[in-house]
Amino acid sequence: MSAYTLTAPVSLSGTGIHTGVSAHVTLKGAPAGHGIVFYRMDLPGQPALRASAAHVSPSPRCTLLKSGETTVHTPEHLLAVLTQLGLWDVRIEVNGPEIPILDGSAMPWLQELLPVRAKKKTPAKNTLYLKERIEWHDPSTGAHFIAEPHPRLDVTIELDYPSEAIGPRKAHWNQDQPLADIARARTFSFLHEIKPLLQAGLLQGVALGCGVVYVHPDHTKEDDLSWAAPLGGNFTSPLQPGPLPQTPTLMENEAARHKCLDLIGDLALLEAPLCVKITAIRPGHAANNAFAKLLLEKMETTKNLTPPWDINAAPLMDVVQIMNVLPHRPPFLLVDRILEMSEDHVVGTKAITMNEPFFTGHFPGAPVMPGVLIIEAMAQCGGILALSTVPDPENYLTYFLKMDEVKFKQKVIPGDTLVFVLTLLEPIRRGIVKMSGKAYVGDKLTTEALLTALITKDK
Repeated sequence: MSAYTLTAPVSLSGTGIHTGVSAHVTLKGAPAGHGIVFYRMDLPGQPALRASAAHVSPSPRCTLLKSGETTVHTPEHLLAVLTQLGLWDVRIEVNGPEIPILDGSAMPWLQELLPVRAKKKTPAKNTLYLKERIEWHDPSTGAHFIAEPHPRLDVTIELDYPSEAIGPRKAHWNQDQPLADIARARTFSFLHEIKPLLQAGLLQGVALGCGVVYVHPDHTKEDDLSWAAPLGGNFTSPLQPGPLPQTPTLMENEAARHKCLDLIGDLALLEAPLCVKITAIRPGHAANNAFAKLLLEKMETTKNLTPPWDINAAPLMDVVQIMNVLPHRPPFLLVDRILEMSEDHVVGTKAITMNEPFFTGHFPGAPVMPGVLIIEAMAQCGGILALSTVPDPENYLTYFLKMDEVKFKQKVIPGDTLVFVLTLLEPIRRGIVKMSGKAYVGDKLTTEALLTALITKDK
């Protein structure tokens, strides 16, 4: 993900759902390395509180950040939007203990931030990636999480609430989808939960218009509903299972989508973009934050592998050196240079000229590089990384086994220079290589795919 900053301040005001305290929030761009930091403008000295997993404190029904006596309640919706917009360095000035609930969704933040978001010239933050599958069960809540290596953040939510109350219980989102798909999903609660939460000192800011209230099929008969007047009217028992008429849903799986938003907001406290596929069953803030800390222990940092690169810099390997590793030869050698390589990634290039033999027939008068050859070129680049793990690469061949999630986003024409970025998704075992591949022209992503190959000795 590219790095972005704010070109102008953004401000919103509202009431905290749990504290009931009104607050004004102003977001400002900050220098690289600043991080996402809250400043309590209403407290002496305007103390700072970094949005970090290290500052998560136990709290029911929301995420609570705490350092000493400084607290910020319910930052998760705002954090989800900031981080998925690539805004990792932000000064957040708030004059109260809680981020306002607004309409219960993150959409107001998204609508305000998008017009003043601009790409930085500095590189994006290093990412966290997972090399091996992990699974975790929370015995206290019944939540269950599965995390797997993946080239981008990908989240699936499964809930166990009755479908006759909340509708479809599953939602999925990844970074190829519009952020609005989950940002507009609002927070929710069941009607029978609200009264005891009020008695416990929570939901002091509950009011009509700040979320969805569902009726559980086991709680359609309530003797006294006079306390629920702030939710929008006089209720009579029995009630119908599903959302109260006063708080209709915006989409059929709104509850599951909102849990997706919450999880992404809680994962933002790891303070870095994530490359991981997560399936969360029965998630909640306490379990989310516990799992995030476990995930952080298992993940590794890689340098940001997004453009720009200096394609004119002296290469790590030129075409002669490449031919000492790969068995391919012109006209089927589709990598010219290797710019950089580590244990788990490689960056290579291919200059596209009108002299390429495939342009003769693809297409006369409108030359376009075939997508299948872009994939082949990515695979050759990845093959250089894979073959660097054996002492005698000239005696090995690399064979395709599988291609997944292949996407062609922009055509490649004569005069372009393709930059290939291949990243290992997991350690090579028994010759099986799994990689994430991306191809760029300039800063534009043209092609991406998940590639699986086999390296084996040439007998």
